Amino acid sequence: MTSAIISTPMKTNSTDQDKKLLLILIIVYAIVILIICFLAFDSVLQFFRYILSHTNLTSNNGHDQFLSGK
Repeated sequence: MTSAIISTPMKTNSTDQDKKLLLILIIVYAIVILIICFLAFDSVLQFFRYILSHTNLTSNNGHDQFLSGK
């Protein structure tokens, strides 16, 4: 009977530790996901900048006045 009394608080302590561990894992996963999303967005942005830097935006088809703001 004493072992049941002793094991019960140990079980609640392990449950509290499990909850803390789960919370820490959720926070770590959220941070990792945010970093992955940021890096993916940054690489896509760099790709579009690369494409736009090699594209002739001021062609003589009438759109150059719009792009220059005149």
